[in-house]
Amino acid sequence: MIPDFKSSSVFLGVLAWQPAPLLAQDMTPFVEANIIHTLFHEIGHAIIDQFQLPVIGQEEDAVDAFATIEVMNLYPDAAKPILIDVATSWLHMDAGTDRADLNFYDIHDLDAQRAYRVICHLYGNDPDANADAADWAELPEDTLEICEETGPLAFDSWEVFLADIILADDAPATEISVSYEPTEYVGEETALRESRLLDDFAHYAQINFDWPEPLYFVASECGEANAFWDPENLTITLCYEIMKDWSEIEQDIESG
Repeated sequence: MIPDFKSSSVFLGVLAWQPAPLLAQDMTPFVEANIIHTLFHEIGHAIIDQFQLPVIGQEEDAVDAFATIEVMNLYPDAAKPILIDVATSWLHMDAGTDRADLNFYDIHDLDAQRAYRVICHLYGNDPDANADAADWAELPEDTLEICEETGPLAFDSWEVFLADIILADDAPATEISVSYEPTEYVGEETALRESRLLDDFAHYAQINFDWPEPLYFVASECGEANAFWDPENLTITLCYEIMKDWSEIEQDIESG
């Protein structure tokens, strides 16, 4: 169980939130890393929607940045391997995509772009500590110089946005519930329940933000490999299918 964390700073980090120990034998660190980044991503969507934050550019880019920054802030000892696993997942998906099928009008950037931006933000916010991650991604020197500007800019921008929505120490927390819907993906459901990741992220959201409405975290069989924020039902959904996809990606990578 992740210990309670309430930030004493405007931003949410300060060496505070550590990953829960893996309790489920069927959940690997690779799958866990992708769940972590994805849940932060969807929380970012919820924050923008619920607090009506301005977004200049694509919202998907903004919440990718939020997720990456929160991994760096709250998992300081594990941020590099977590983010490399996330980038690896996107790069693997990109490698399996026929260039003729690339969806240039999608609300998300291309998988490879998202992967390199994660490593760019990781490197840009601490070049000395993360030079090996930049080497792993084979980022060129001129890109590294840009990362040293864009990484801190993303951090500073989110710091400004979050300043007025942090839950005050003496304020009551908004109710946030967690549910696991029945599914044929029994292994994924069991692994997610035992890891307590969904519960811990709901707890993180509850004790850090002054939400105007109660929120819901749901694990569900969705008919597609996805995770999403539903603004009408105030629900963050993690689909069991996307967990299965991440497991299959990891198996593909290991099998060469």
